Amino acid sequence: MNWRHEIKFMLDEAAFHRLYFGLKPIMYQDRHAVSADPAGFPAYRIRSLYFDDIGRKGVFDKLAGNNPRHKFRIRIYQGSPKYIRLEKKIKSGNMTQKRSCRLNREQTDRLLAGDWSSLHDDALELLRKTPDRARRQQLHLLL
Repeated sequence: MNWRHEIKFMLDEAAFHRLYFGLKPIMYQDRHAVSADPAGFPAYRIRSLYFDDIGRKGVFDKLAGNNPRHKFRIRIYQGSPKYIRLEKKIKSGNMTQKRSCRLNREQTDRLLAGDWSSLHDDALELLRKTPDRARRQQLHLLL
């Protein structure tokens, strides 16, 4: 998996409009976007549930700017059980890698209940590649 640059910026509404309408003629719309935004802008819904260990290592690593750091989450796209993914995001400075695999609804429900035993090989491989074995064994839903 390749690393990619990820830099986030805060924009006010005027800057957003300038960028959106300036780039629209030369960029392709995301094929997953639908016109769900109240203002008519193409958008899609993503819901994320994050996991961390009992010591909140992921949270504190982010706040301290530690590198590399790992984040686990379940993402649901467009509110559909057809598009559920277990993702592992690795971040080092402004560089990011993402690895993911699909989950079905039953696997997701069991995972949210703390049962990691139902995961399939692709999901287990994401967890296996986590360097800190103790942390990997203590992941739970971050509320």
